[in-house]
Amino acid sequence: MKFNRIKKWLLIIFTLLSTWGCYRTPPALLRIGLNTWPGYEFIFLAQEQGLFAQAGINVQLIEFPSLGDSRLAFERGQLDVMATTLSEVLLARENLSYCPPIIYVIDYSTGGDVILAQPSLTTIADLRGKRIGLELGSVNMYLLARALEKANLILSDVILVPMTPDIMKYAFYNKTVDAVVTYPPLAVILQQTGQTRRLFSSQEIPQEIIDVLVVQTHVMATRIDELVALIRAIEAAMQYSLAYPNKAHPLMAEREGINPQAFSKILSQQLQVIRLTEQRAFFEPRGILERTLTLMDNTLRKAGYLTSSQRTINCIMSEPVSRAIDQ
Repeated sequence: MKFNRIKKWLLIIFTLLSTWGCYRTPPALLRIGLNTWPGYEFIFLAQEQGLFAQAGINVQLIEFPSLGDSRLAFERGQLDVMATTLSEVLLARENLSYCPPIIYVIDYSTGGDVILAQPSLTTIADLRGKRIGLELGSVNMYLLARALEKANLILSDVILVPMTPDIMKYAFYNKTVDAVVTYPPLAVILQQTGQTRRLFSSQEIPQEIIDVLVVQTHVMATRIDELVALIRAIEAAMQYSLAYPNKAHPLMAEREGINPQAFSKILSQQLQVIRLTEQRAFFEPRGILERTLTLMDNTLRKAGYLTSSQRTINCIMSEPVSRAIDQ
């Protein structure tokens, strides 16, 4: 009888041990904030294809209506990672006690970011005194400032009308603004009407509008293995898109609200995706990131949007990329 009880308890203990793995605590949530932009669709594609789960990371993608909304959520600590542009990194630095680390370059704009005007306006100089719709506290300001520079104008020479992309479309249609600073998918939708004139694009300032992944410092310090896995999953999504564009592009285009042909054109002509093997040139000392951050810092500081004394070089962290490449 006693032997049977011992046998029974041993069986219970063995069962508990053998099923322990089924009840392990799932990996902590990695909250990633992003807005609508074709280059960020690879992150959504990675989730759609189950690549984050395969990599052993628990990712929540949180989409925001504007770059500024995503940045504010990051500043409040509501996000662990943010897909954004370099200008948002600098603007976030103004409201934080540190420079948030940049760990990965997604792409750079080669014509996707544009200034579209009503047909009666033909040059950047024509914008003097005109109403310009844009997202304040975003890369829109930088693009506009650089465009105005080329016509010997500054931001105070135009009337800035803050608005999110969803409002921008109707403001342009109703002619309550004379021009808008925007990017796909809205730029595609507006230009399809045939009632716009493109005055300026990121094609004229190569490698200045760069999209990156930026993280909270405590995430960088404690969860680097997850960040490496995240980078590798995004790279796998890019590889899938290249191998099976007829499958990937329609999925990505549908989320953007444009047709697959327009989406494919954006990927081939209006932005340059940065593969994992191309990352190091951006992160090296006096490399592309450092040069662009310095130029952007000077431009936004001159416009009065930056006052912090922190150095931009402190934002650049190559370790996750290096580990992702070397694994």
